[in-house]
Amino acid sequence: MKHLIAIFGGLLLASTALADNTGGTPPPSARAVAGNVSVSGTETDGGPGECSYVTINITADIEGTNDLDGGNDQIRFSVWDDGSEMDFEIVSVPVGETQTVTVTLEFEGLVGASASGVGVLIFDGPTTSGSTLFVEDPFIPDTVSGSCPGSPAAISVPVNESWMLITLIGLLALLGFGVLRTRG
Repeated sequence: MKHLIAIFGGLLLASTALADNTGGTPPPSARAVAGNVSVSGTETDGGPGECSYVTINITADIEGTNDLDGGNDQIRFSVWDDGSEMDFEIVSVPVGETQTVTVTLEFEGLVGASASGVGVLIFDGPTTSGSTLFVEDPFIPDTVSGSCPGSPAAISVPVNESWMLITLIGLLALLGFGVLRTRG
């Protein structure tokens, strides 16, 4: 009988130890913290035929909590427009420290028309599958006039007289025939 009680007690003890290790829910993992988040931005409208772009500036106090990269936490800053991620940047913050991080995200074009503004998000981790630390959607950037940085200035061909236009067309035709002859 003593053996039966010892076996039963051992099984009971083993089953409770097993439940704690495999059947219980693990404690929640620590999440990075994003505080004092500030978002600003512009939509630069280049006008018809010109380059346009959107610039979003994000500043946030990020506290690193998860060691994802040699003692650093990784945080993804992201801008979305009409369901598509347009630009992102991944920053590293040392675990146990809080740093003020400033990120500038840009994409060419104008803000899409399907949904108002853009979505600005901060994710815990290097992917969009991490916990969301911050969302501002919609964020509507200020619209300003201009064109893309580094865009070449438009080159105009002065054609003030009809004979100039005929001469230009003739030169382009000669150039076209020359290209076709060298291929044939």
